[in-house]
Amino acid sequence: MSHVHAPYHFVPLSKWVYMPEWAHLVSHDVPFQDGLSGSIEYTLTNKTPLCVGSQHHQQENQPTKVLWHRNPHGQFVIPSTSLKGAIRNTLEISSFSKFKSIDDQRLSYRTISSGSEYLKEVSNSAKVEAGWIKYCNKSSAWQLSLCNFAKVKHTDLKPYCRVNIRNEMSAVEKYQALPITTDIEFDTNTLKRSKDGTHTIKHVGQGGTKGSMVFCNNRVVDELKGKPEYYEFSYCFHGKSQKVVSGAHINTLVDGCLSSHNEKQVQFLKMNPHPEKGIPVFVLIDKKNQNIKALGLAKLPRMMYKHSFSELVDRKQKDASKALIFDMAECIFGTLREEGLSLKSRVSFTDAVCQKKLTPTCTKVILGSPKPSFLAAYLEQPLKDNYVDYNSHNAELAGWKRYKSLNRFESNYNQKEHDNDKVLSEIELLPSDTQFNGRVVFHNLKPEELGAILWSLTYGEKSQCLHQIGHGKSLGAGACAIEVEALSCNGEARTPTEFIERYVQTMERAYPSEHHTWSDSPQLRHLIALANPATHEHTINTYIDFNSGDYKKIQNGKLSMPQLEVAGKSLPRKEPEEITTTTAPNFAKGRLAALITDEIRETLWYKMHSEEAEKRQERASLDAMPDDVREIATLKLRFERTEKLARQHLHVEVVALCHKALEKQLSPQAIRELIDLISDETVDFQNVGKKKKKDRERLIKSVKELM
Repeated sequence: MSHVHAPYHFVPLSKWVYMPEWAHLVSHDVPFQDGLSGSIEYTLTNKTPLCVGSQHHQQENQPTKVLWHRNPHGQFVIPSTSLKGAIRNTLEISSFSKFKSIDDQRLSYRTISSGSEYLKEVSNSAKVEAGWIKYCNKSSAWQLSLCNFAKVKHTDLKPYCRVNIRNEMSAVEKYQALPITTDIEFDTNTLKRSKDGTHTIKHVGQGGTKGSMVFCNNRVVDELKGKPEYYEFSYCFHGKSQKVVSGAHINTLVDGCLSSHNEKQVQFLKMNPHPEKGIPVFVLIDKKNQNIKALGLAKLPRMMYKHSFSELVDRKQKDASKALIFDMAECIFGTLREEGLSLKSRVSFTDAVCQKKLTPTCTKVILGSPKPSFLAAYLEQPLKDNYVDYNSHNAELAGWKRYKSLNRFESNYNQKEHDNDKVLSEIELLPSDTQFNGRVVFHNLKPEELGAILWSLTYGEKSQCLHQIGHGKSLGAGACAIEVEALSCNGEARTPTEFIERYVQTMERAYPSEHHTWSDSPQLRHLIALANPATHEHTINTYIDFNSGDYKKIQNGKLSMPQLEVAGKSLPRKEPEEITTTTAPNFAKGRLAALITDEIRETLWYKMHSEEAEKRQERASLDAMPDDVREIATLKLRFERTEKLARQHLHVEVVALCHKALEKQLSPQAIRELIDLISDETVDFQNVGKKKKKDRERLIKSVKELM
């Protein structure tokens, strides 16, 4: 089997970020005129076995134990933080909030398979040298000094250092056995040069040259390329050039190197550097211009991708991710801002408590962790046979990662295949249909915001849609349904449906498309499909076995994550062309104006969005008017935007409106607006020839007499 499958999928990102029209009025202290305070009582029922762990115990050669979270009374509880996180994520997606559920990092790569970009663009066009990096407190910058290096076979190292270094050991284990401060001696005249240009030390302990042993993590043994003993070697860094390089470029390369390698190895080297030289690194230098391209902790250093996660988000949602925009999730759950514009959460969750006394079962599992370096899933792959990576000009994140809601739990532990207890976890599972009772307390919410909370709890009262909570989600554990038992608003009992409908109407009205709806958007359809176990009954919902060869076939075949299917039809991931990163009418209004500095005010971005905000506010105002009033208000705007000499062409429409008024086809409010219009100097309604002037004056008088 060599197609892409996983227990998760992605809700596609949208260019549009919705900023509620009341965002500039949100306050914890000043109530909305229609503000609501109260509570939601709900019951959470797990449809598959559930583990929400609080303690992790790991003894040597024993699986990691994940024990259920219990309160002081010994009751099983789902912590409020777990519940709030799950509901907020659902609300962020459904309300088209900003995409923030991502670490801002830049990934690195080192794919050395045949024909890979790394081999073509990096290895073949560059040479590898050795060096030491050391932080200079005086200049507050990293410094790189180059040196020489040579291979040392472990069999030659053992008699001299009296330690048994083996390839299977990690770099940290090797350094613990033979510290970096240990000097080894050798004779440079006896160095043997291999085909790739690397020298090998033949006689360790003989000669006057001294060097430091440098270790890498274990190399994967490929017996097609060489026997296991072929991989039994490490490196010796020796000598020192007079050239010391520093500057912003080196700082960037060092930061990339330390952030893209094994965390345990990096932390060990940071805490245990060579006292004089620093941390050993391999240096990739361009053969043509001698520029330093990368630093790494292995001979083939990892290269940093061009685009970071945040850069790709900004590319998709553009300036909607700026602090100037307050999305609905931020308005409800709070957010941090400068200029005193931070918002407190107006919603709080209690722990959900199980009232029954139950005995959990202990189950061994292997808990995998998805990696964003898996390009077949984490990036949109629009074209076959043309893999997009984080270097590509058209790279686009796949979106919000969501585990599939499954209708059953299956452990992936096999005693015959998995004999390494270090990779195992033993989790406590409560049986299906266990009930937990919890409460959501809210303060000063708009009816639309309360509807958003209720919609997110119940997926708009779709009982078949489930939330994923706790450990083992990739195996089907933790699929939970939430049912609202009671809703209290300002001391009165209410029904959730009326508020959910209010939220839906708000999103449908705000969705910036004339031909498509919010409920039919790719984002909503994917969110609902992933939450419905029926969607995944006939799909493979397990991780790819990276040891089976499937992963290499996927890379070589440039395969990508298949689209979700509902009722045999693929869900489209591309949103309508007319969707843009529009802002709300309240952009930079009220309290939000404090965020606009003079520097921002001068940017093209601000000017464009200010104009767009005014247009949206204008459209919203017109939409709220009765038809006859809107017709007059629209005509008035046309006068304002028409040059003076051309305004008389619009007088014909004013005359027609006057006759409508006289024929009692306009409402009193519309007549008042019409009188204001014909009295406006901009309209200049009396500017006609002598023959028509008396007729025009009589018409104006007749209309005014209607009031």
